[in-house]
Amino acid sequence: MGGKVRTSIRWRFFIHALPAAIWAGMLLAIAVATNLGPIEDVDVVPQQDKFAHFLEYFVLAFLTAFALIRGTRRSRDWQLRMAIIFPILYGIMLELIQIAVPERDMSVMDIAANVLGALVGAYVAMHMLEPVAARKD
Repeated sequence: MGGKVRTSIRWRFFIHALPAAIWAGMLLAIAVATNLGPIEDVDVVPQQDKFAHFLEYFVLAFLTAFALIRGTRRSRDWQLRMAIIFPILYGIMLELIQIAVPERDMSVMDIAANVLGALVGAYVAMHMLEPVAARKD
């Protein structure tokens, strides 16, 4: 019986983590893509690429927090830490990868926008979503 419960929890986490994994894969594809052209060429808003970075990592942190809140029974503190740490480390990794990609470059300001987006996204998710134990299924 205990094995069946554990398997159910793992499947629930896997299903809830799929959107975050797909989003992370899309971010990776964008980070290593060449010939995209700089977003500054469409100068609608100054520093709009930083806003794009903020939104990308807001979504990643929100989806990560969603997976952790709905797919695990860990403490809220642990869920919040992981929902912040994963997107931040992932963003730093993608920025470092861009050093080796032609026509792409690493930016400390992009990392700062990623970190801010991850912090806000995790915070919003933690306050919008209720934990698994509190839900009425």
